[in-house]
Amino acid sequence: MRFGLIVGMVGSLLGTAAVAGASYLAWDQFKGAAVAGRLTAFEKFKDVLDIEIEYKSTVGEVLSGRFALEQVTVIADDKRFPIERIEFKEFDWKNPGKPGFSSIALSGLRLKSEDMTRVFGPEIGKVLEDANMKDVVIDATLEHQVGEAEGEDPKTKRKVKQHKVDIKELKIAFRDLATFSAAIELRD
Repeated sequence: MRFGLIVGMVGSLLGTAAVAGASYLAWDQFKGAAVAGRLTAFEKFKDVLDIEIEYKSTVGEVLSGRFALEQVTVIADDKRFPIERIEFKEFDWKNPGKPGFSSIALSGLRLKSEDMTRVFGPEIGKVLEDANMKDVVIDATLEHQVGEAEGEDPKTKRKVKQHKVDIKELKIAFRDLATFSAAIELRD
């Protein structure tokens, strides 16, 4: 009787392990499909930006919609810009060509001082040159929402619907130098 009980318990444990393994495999495949779907949408978003992006790996969560690219290189105007990580915390994956909302964090963008002059203007380039900074590391976040608002037409003084873009947070942090933050509301 004891032998039958032991055999039954071992069989039950093996069956449970097999079901757990199959469940893990199914979840892993489901997670892979969710990340692949976001990667396809990201390709459409990248086409709108008209830049080339290379990356080493992707990380994604199934239920939250988070998605990240790691060890990224952005190629624009034949220049290569290395980035540690680009994370899409929230993103309108259903409409990647014109996203209605997003929360994106960029970590570890490395720029040379001459690239800073092109991107941000000669004043910042001069500050970096005076500080003898050859390379600058930038972290940035952008959170935005697109919608409609009721406004007044300046000519007719009538109420009209306007398109609006709320940039809830635009933060650019130059590591070890300075941080700039802005909240902007744009209408028609």
